[in-house]
Amino acid sequence: MKNKKIFRMAFLAMMMAILVIMMWTPLGYLPFGGLRITTMHIPVLITAMVLGKKEGMIMGALFGISSIVMNTLQPTLTSFVFSPFITVGNVSGNGYSLIIAVLPRILLGWSSGWIYEKLTSDKNETRSIMLSAFIGTLSNTLLVLMGIYLFFGSAYAVARGIEYSALVTVLLTTIMTNGILEILLAIVICLATVKALQTRKLKV
Repeated sequence: MKNKKIFRMAFLAMMMAILVIMMWTPLGYLPFGGLRITTMHIPVLITAMVLGKKEGMIMGALFGISSIVMNTLQPTLTSFVFSPFITVGNVSGNGYSLIIAVLPRILLGWSSGWIYEKLTSDKNETRSIMLSAFIGTLSNTLLVLMGIYLFFGSAYAVARGIEYSALVTVLLTTIMTNGILEILLAIVICLATVKALQTRKLKV
C-alpha cells in the first residue's frame, strides 16, 4: 500500500513536471507543415489512464492554467479567448476566457479516466487506451472551439481576418486538420506509454 501511494505521488509529480517543460519548449506545440499540433493534452491522458479521474482532472487544470500563462506572456491575435488579461483592439479577455482555457481541460482529464476505467473491465487494453485517447482529445477540441464560437465568435472572426459567416467552416476545418493529427498522436503515444507501464507492472 505504501509503495503504491509513493508511486502515485511520484508519477503525478513527474507528469506535472513534463507538462510544465512542454509548456516552455516547442514540445508542447509541434510544427507540422503549416500547422501547429498541440501535444499538451497527452500527459493529461496518460495520467488519467494510469492514476484515475481525480489525478487526470488535476493535470487538466494545470494544462488550462498553462494555457492562460502562455497566452498572457506570449500573446497572439487570438489570445484573448484564453486569457482574461489580454486585449486585442477593442476586445478584452474576460471570465469566459477562463472557462475556455480551463474547463475543457479538466473535463479532458475526467472523461479519459472515466472511459478507460469503464472499458478496462472488458480486458481489451488496446481498445480501452485508444478509445480513451480518442474521445478525450476530441471532447477537448470540441469544447474549446464551441466556447470560442459561443463567447467570442464575432471578435474571433475579426482577429482571424475572416467573415463571421465563415467562422463555423474555419472551426470545422481546424477539427479536421489539427484535431485529427492531435488524436492520432495521442493514440500512438498513449498506447506505447500505458502499455509499457502495464508490462512493467507499474500501473496501479
